[in-house]
Amino acid sequence: MAIGGVALVLSVGLLAAPAAYGATKEPGFLQPSDLPGSVDLAGEPRVETIVNQFAIDADACTQTFEADEAALNFIGIQFTVPGPEQPPVTALSQVVISYPDTNAARAAFKHRTATARAGVACGSVDNVVTAGVPPSSIVYDEVKFPKIANGSYAVARSPGDPAEAAVAVEFVSGPYVVILNTAGNGEGPTVKQLKAIARTAEKRLRGKG
Repeated sequence: MAIGGVALVLSVGLLAAPAAYGATKEPGFLQPSDLPGSVDLAGEPRVETIVNQFAIDADACTQTFEADEAALNFIGIQFTVPGPEQPPVTALSQVVISYPDTNAARAAFKHRTATARAGVACGSVDNVVTAGVPPSSIVYDEVKFPKIANGSYAVARSPGDPAEAAVAVEFVSGPYVVILNTAGNGEGPTVKQLKAIARTAEKRLRGKG
């Protein structure tokens, strides 16, 4: 399971039925009413105990995957835009990664932001995550974003066309790292809207929403 990629695909085990979603408190998640326009929660919250993350070689400007050994698990949800004549389209994904304590979460967040900054410094990286498959090129751009909770960072990733950029916002709060990921398909919230959504996500995480 890759976290924070150009497209986030949640293909992991079942955590809870839809009826239990609204009662989720630890950690708290966004709800459809927190997002602009008309969106639906796609299926159930899902959990995975193995967390993989991008690793960027700042000298070679290559991107691979590595396991986040400190993470306990992550829970992810997706929101979709309904369409009358087509399947629902992903608008936004939210992932909450849990760590043993606040210090572990902050250390993990520091590592993740350093990796993202390496991508921005490279400008373009070769994605070499699949053996035997030619690497694809991914363009990284930093996105200006306000501080959320104990720290936040945003980055845009695209195959080269800025119009297809997927924006990932990450922030750390307590023993959690939260990732909000647009799909890069034009259906997700704008960066301006993400600023308000991220603040709401942090409040719900703390049970204040």
